[in-house]
Amino acid sequence: MEDRLNSQYKHEQVRTANTHNCILQATDLFLQHNPACKLTTNKIARMAGVSIGSVYNHFKNKDEIIVELINNQLDQDLLTYGNFFNDDSIRENIEAEFHKFLKLVLDNYRRNLELRKLILFYKRHPKVEKKFIYVTRETQTLIENHFYKSSEMKSEVPIDIIISS
Repeated sequence: MEDRLNSQYKHEQVRTANTHNCILQATDLFLQHNPACKLTTNKIARMAGVSIGSVYNHFKNKDEIIVELINNQLDQDLLTYGNFFNDDSIRENIEAEFHKFLKLVLDNYRRNLELRKLILFYKRHPKVEKKFIYVTRETQTLIENHFYKSSEMKSEVPIDIIISS
């Protein structure tokens, strides 16, 4: 009997985690194709294939969903960029590698520009602000100069979105 209860409990935990992730993925997908101002919990529920009650069982409100999505993205950014800089081959040609790094950042930002705008909007939120890394004005100028020198880097993405996070 106890084994059966443990099995049911584990199954429920997996189902709960799947629903939670489904809601986050639906929100991310929505933001890839729509402006953030059109995002509602009803649309998230519909895209995730869950009831609106399920959305509210996992999150208090839309802001909480966005904050978790932002934190997940910033964690992924840190992992991606950290792996880039842990590669010892980078030190051979720092200029070329710097441009590769900026391209990696830019491609990452283009994937979901609406989410990036939300990151800047929520950057003072207590659950988000601790994830930001701020650079000195000199470092920012260096990044801007290299960013704008490269013709492949010029795009519709403002440099301050990249530098700010």
